[in-house]
Amino acid sequence: MLTLIHLSSLFITLGIIIILGWLSTRRVKNSSDFMVGNHQAGALTVTGILTGTLIGGVATIGTTQLGFLYGISAFWFTLILGSAVLVLGVLSRLLKDVPYNTVSEILGRRYGEKIIPLASLFVVAGMAINVASNLLAARSLLETMTRITPNLLTAGAGLIMIFYIIFGGIWSGSWIGLFKTALIYSLIFISIGFVMIAAGGFGGMVEMVKVGGGLNPVGRGVGKELAGGISLIIGVLSTQTYLQAIFSGKDVKTSRNGAFLAGFLIIPVGLMGFLVGIYMRLHHPDIASAQALPMFILNYLPPWVGGVMFAGLLLSVVGGGAGLTLGISTVISNDLYVRMVHPRASEKRKLWVTRITIIMIIGLSVYALLGEQKVLMNELTYLSMGLRGAAIFMPLMGA
Repeated sequence: MLTLIHLSSLFITLGIIIILGWLSTRRVKNSSDFMVGNHQAGALTVTGILTGTLIGGVATIGTTQLGFLYGISAFWFTLILGSAVLVLGVLSRLLKDVPYNTVSEILGRRYGEKIIPLASLFVVAGMAINVASNLLAARSLLETMTRITPNLLTAGAGLIMIFYIIFGGIWSGSWIGLFKTALIYSLIFISIGFVMIAAGGFGGMVEMVKVGGGLNPVGRGVGKELAGGISLIIGVLSTQTYLQAIFSGKDVKTSRNGAFLAGFLIIPVGLMGFLVGIYMRLHHPDIASAQALPMFILNYLPPWVGGVMFAGLLLSVVGGGAGLTLGISTVISNDLYVRMVHPRASEKRKLWVTRITIIMIIGLSVYALLGEQKVLMNELTYLSMGLRGAAIFMPLMGA
């Protein structure tokens, strides 16, 4: 359980997040500000949006869970995820051809307006599954920190996710995303450093991985690892939230540079996941695999550091789901509500529809996860990416 020192540093860190979220509300004057920063975001803002969403619970807690179970094959997840974001940067010139708000608009411009509602439904369905995977990661983390029942923890995680994004939209996600990325990188250096010291240096760490049977790069099988990697690449290039980050940049160069920086920041996260996972499997083989990273922080890091790192992990989990929910609400408001229900809706009304949709999507995801859930977080992410890609990827590349 958390000590008073853990809780103190945790709440101080979360207090900084509340301030950042509140300040971001000043940047929101209309629905375009909320959705895509009125297409005037800088490179760091683009980076913050991408890392704030992609370095989520699956990339941190989820890869550590895979590392615990399968070793170095866990690194595939963030390696391919970061590489896909680099490809997104290469495509930024095509994606910034006109000031798009959604991926469905790109398809509609090329294939006709009638495709927009159907494409939007597949985009929403795919991202909603990934919101659920981040809620599972949040519940796993909070179970380490408290004795509250899993259902209440899932509901609490959903509530935090709502407050993360509902006021400042893309600005809130970016600013908090950058702060969260700094915290996660602190955790990466501290965790890898601890494991290396505990193992007796770099050679000892390599030997530890060998003893733990963690050097098989395709621990879950060649076919499954290959299919998962392909689904990640296709999913990133087909997902509203990640394309939305590119749309928000003020010009092509800004969006490209922001995506490149994000891609390089995402890749190393999996190294922490597999090393900490192997370490915890050797020293705590009886724990639940999803608890590997939270238990490592609780047992091996100083309490004041641990509290800050717990805050960073909580933000990773919440931020990943919140960013995806923002993408879902943008599609529903922009492509479904305005086009099919209220074409003459005011900016104020569109903004409120977007915010109400955020609450509904997260609420439904919480409801779906009530009760006992035995599923790997990364499995849900692969499913989510594959579903989005199956419907969107080829038409998008053609467009």
